[in-house]
Amino acid sequence: MKITLFIILFSIYIFPSYTQEENKRHQEYNSIITAPIESSLKQKKIDSFFKQKLQSPPTLDLANCYHDYSINRYKTSRVNNDKKTLKEAINYAKKALNIKKKIGNVTQESIDKTLFNLGFFNFRNHEYFKAIDYFSELIEVGKTNKKIKAYNELGSSYIEIGDFHKALNSTEKAFELCKPIDVNQRNIINIYLLRADIYSVMGYKEHSKEIKKNLQKADSILDIASFNKARIKSRMHQIEGNRLLETKKYQDAILIFSKILESQHHLDSINRAIAHNSLGLSFLKTRQLDNAKFNLESAIQYNPKYTAAYENLGDLHLEKKEFKKGLYQYQKAINYSISNHSKFTYRDLIDTERLEIAIHKYYLLHHLIQKANGWMQYYHHDKNQDHLIQALKTFKIADKLVDIIRFESSEYKSKLYWREQASSLYMKAVEVSFLLKKSEDAYYFMEKTRRYSY
Repeated sequence: MKITLFIILFSIYIFPSYTQEENKRHQEYNSIITAPIESSLKQKKIDSFFKQKLQSPPTLDLANCYHDYSINRYKTSRVNNDKKTLKEAINYAKKALNIKKKIGNVTQESIDKTLFNLGFFNFRNHEYFKAIDYFSELIEVGKTNKKIKAYNELGSSYIEIGDFHKALNSTEKAFELCKPIDVNQRNIINIYLLRADIYSVMGYKEHSKEIKKNLQKADSILDIASFNKARIKSRMHQIEGNRLLETKKYQDAILIFSKILESQHHLDSINRAIAHNSLGLSFLKTRQLDNAKFNLESAIQYNPKYTAAYENLGDLHLEKKEFKKGLYQYQKAINYSISNHSKFTYRDLIDTERLEIAIHKYYLLHHLIQKANGWMQYYHHDKNQDHLIQALKTFKIADKLVDIIRFESSEYKSKLYWREQASSLYMKAVEVSFLLKKSEDAYYFMEKTRRYSY
């Protein structure tokens, strides 16, 4: 069963480039952006505007227009969930940065804003190594207030590539810059919550005390803060609810997740999906299957691409001995993990060449393991050997994905992560191989178990 590792999402700082005075000098650009015309016509006018400006030597004014139009493209990409527009945002921001570096008479603050946005846009585009490069450059040359935010985003980027040691180190560096405390309350709270997130991904059970400690420290500062606390409280409750769920305090988790849903706006679809999924899983753990089904289906209604909810719905169907329905939900989670929305059946297998293009490979790996385990449960239910064959095929695909992840991820991640995978994947694969009397496969998976158990 999938304990959601997705955290409550928040608005992030994206920095506009203009001061109020500069805005007055860019009436032509602003008049195009604010014009009540169709988007296609507006894009033509913007293209013409930039083409005209490029007839002259590059100026700070042009760089600022590129910078702010990159923000426009980013916001549009969020509304339309469009990766092409997000890439446009990155390209316009790069043009802004190149001009700012070239002309020389630019304040460091202006460069910092563009560097930060490039890091953030690349993070949103799942280009985590590029994000790390931009945030690292900002930290090297930027001013203190931007460095704090850059260290936080750098930590988030390291989480995504599995380098938890560097993620934690980034938070320590951010703490060093947060003085005096009274003017950095929000930054300090965000750092404590990021540390709680890092320890959560490293393992709720193993790091439960560290998660709790960082949440308590964040809460103690939040108590004396004067800004709006609602969204931060919601994020804290999600992390704490996940901790309670993973440490088998299910009734306490149900209370926490119910409280989150009561406080969230009904249009906050992404975060409501996360909360409903967590609540559904809590009910599933306590065998309140009707409540579990309602909340998992609610999660999918709020966010149809949320693969964790499909996996948990698969677990629910297996709990009810509805094996084909469960396997179908696992396959849906797998397909959505690689952006495959074509028709499929519960017996389908993912093409191995598509493993490398998956963005969230760790989630995909978990979906594959759960489906293989589902086939095993189906076999133990009716003793149909074909189910074992399907399980072995799925384990072999999961094994290929492990090799890809191991190649991409850090050594530190491996030490913390792969012992658990050896148990959930390779030991089960050994069992299936023996049941099928495939000694070579059994030996292969036994060797993989030994490799990742030390």
